[in-house]
Amino acid sequence: SADQWNELDPHVALRLNGGAVVVWVGGPRASTDIYIRFLDRNGNYLGMPTLANSSLEGIQSAPNVITLSDGGVVVVWTSLDQDADGEGVYAQIFTAEGARLGGEFRVNQSEASNQSDAALAPLGNGHFVVAWVNEAVAGMTSSGAQNLRGNLMGRVFNAQGGALGDEYQLNDGNGVGFSPAL
Repeated sequence: SADQWNELDPHVALRLNGGAVVVWVGGPRASTDIYIRFLDRNGNYLGMPTLANSSLEGIQSAPNVITLSDGGVVVVWTSLDQDADGEGVYAQIFTAEGARLGGEFRVNQSEASNQSDAALAPLGNGHFVVAWVNEAVAGMTSSGAQNLRGNLMGRVFNAQGGALGDEYQLNDGNGVGFSPAL
């Protein structure tokens, strides 16, 4: 039952009608999911908690949420072993009423190594931008270990989740970027 697992990492976005939407991580440690719940302007729940992610295998973590100019809601998270290599960033769009708009989609184009810790922000015309950490290897250290880097990447989407171009690097060179905020 749900009382036998942790519920962690909540994030809240205010809705245009005065309500709110909350996302969080829940589930057993080896198989966590991202949950979403809508509230009205008086703090009353609108329905039961719903899974934001459709892929149920593995570990979903690090959720984030925004509200778009049309009242829609975008949720992003990190998913382990869903793309070709390690972690990837995925998203799901919901209508203002809380219904899924299409299916979940991968945000990152590159699948090499890990992509994680997404942040997002609304833009004009219902568009939104997502930023995340893209793990990279820049040679070897003096001790012979891989020289890991964390470049910050970004990509712009329309209100239906369609990419409006390719992913792009936000920082210059191979840096040690982490925890993007938009």
